[in-house]
Amino acid sequence: MSNHPLSFSLAREHHIPNNSERTTIQFLISSCEAFLHMAESKRFALEFHISNIQSYRDLLYSLISPIEKLPDDILREIFSNLCEDIIDIGGRYGQFWDIRNVSTNWRNIIDSTPYFWSGLKMRRRRYVQVKDALIFQRILLCAKFSGEVPLTIALLEKHMSPKEHEAIIHIASQANRWVSLEITTCILNDYKIQDVIRNQGLTRLRKLNLQGPLSVLTNYDMFHSATSIEELVLDYIYFPGAFGIPMDNSVKRLTMTNCGWTNRLDKLDVLYSKLRSMSSLEELTWISNTFGEEAPTEVIMLPSLHTLSCGHSSMYSEPDPKMWDMLRVPSLKHLEINYRWPSAIGPILSMVTSSNSFVTQLQLS
Repeated sequence: MSNHPLSFSLAREHHIPNNSERTTIQFLISSCEAFLHMAESKRFALEFHISNIQSYRDLLYSLISPIEKLPDDILREIFSNLCEDIIDIGGRYGQFWDIRNVSTNWRNIIDSTPYFWSGLKMRRRRYVQVKDALIFQRILLCAKFSGEVPLTIALLEKHMSPKEHEAIIHIASQANRWVSLEITTCILNDYKIQDVIRNQGLTRLRKLNLQGPLSVLTNYDMFHSATSIEELVLDYIYFPGAFGIPMDNSVKRLTMTNCGWTNRLDKLDVLYSKLRSMSSLEELTWISNTFGEEAPTEVIMLPSLHTLSCGHSSMYSEPDPKMWDMLRVPSLKHLEINYRWPSAIGPILSMVTSSNSFVTQLQLS
């Protein structure tokens, strides 16, 4: 092209072509574009072939990778340390799903191990869009591969689409296998979900975490069969309606935060009676509960309690009920107080003195 009469030098000299030269220039432009198009096509084809060859090479490398020589039991142990204890079926990504998609062998190992499918969390993330169909598909996978192992369930949806509702109904149909449940009152207010849980029974449940927002509509009768709960967490739960929750001698760890935002105090003595029946209670966390200032008429003896954490989560919280003077904790060893008013600390320290307990760890904040 440099030997052509219309060479680069002419262009650099700002040569003004005549009509004949213009025709030749148009032809050269068309030739250049055709050549570039052909070169681009060959480049794309070459890049495609390079990509295929690289993928094939990586596949061959994986076949002779040292990790592929490990026995399935070793891989299973590695996966158990890498994967989350509970599967986030509402998440787009996650170590569990990533590992399962590495190879057919790895997928077979995970699918044949019910333990990996024994935990399930359903919560729609604000900035992660996962299609309802995919969520339902993952739930079916959990039901298929979890076998008969005990299940850890976290249902944290605040709003349910029709497909999500169908998915939760499917999860609730296995309630008799639940050993740990974290659930919002939004879901519990659905009568169909209530009926399914009640019919299945919760006889194997050991941990129950109820999350508000509190509601006067929530029916807690479905938990009557849960008579073996060892850990109970109540957050923003309405009383006295929540007295349907089993709070008895089986409970060893009780956490109550922001409960009792109600003026109905006619059943406050029932709450104190519930606490009095928890003779096996070992750990109590009592934060920003507003049941009023009605004191219990009888002593609340918690002989096994060794850890107590109490306080307010907000400077605007109202005082706790005046139960400290009537509470006795002779085995108390660890005490954490997080009140914003010094006047609230005195009754708790007096309670410790009256209980003749020997506190070895005291934290004031």
